Amino acid sequence: MQLVRFCLVALSVISGCGSEDEDALAANRNKWESSHPDSYVIRVCSTGFAAEACEETAVREGEVVAARARFFDEEWVERDLAEVAEPVAELFDVAASADCDHMDVEFDKTYGFVSNYRCTAGTEWSGETVECFAPNTTDLAACSSSQ
Repeated sequence: MQLVRFCLVALSVISGCGSEDEDALAANRNKWESSHPDSYVIRVCSTGFAAEACEETAVREGEVVAARARFFDEEWVERDLAEVAEPVAELFDVAASADCDHMDVEFDKTYGFVSNYRCTAGTEWSGETVECFAPNTTDLAACSSSQ
């Protein structure tokens, strides 16, 4: 079976707060809910002052079935699945509720998930970016080539 990787191209970018931002989040959440694959692997990495931490999560039918994390250049460590939230829902929730002076959010062109966000508070900023999204698999190795 050939693995297809999607380039994470922004469908739209939202900034700040307001009803347009909420509309963009709602529209893209609806897009995700109506078009997401039954299974996928996603790698989400922190950016900004919290950079260098990544998590890879495999999801099947909305349930996390495998997860691991890596900090800096250390080895991957398996995560306790009871402590791992469904990653795409978590990205939407953070983008909708983060306490920031300014929030920029980008969405995946194909599925609508939050592919990147940046939360600025004062002179500091942090966020997360999706470095890999592999649909139709639960094999964490699907994102290995993009480490």
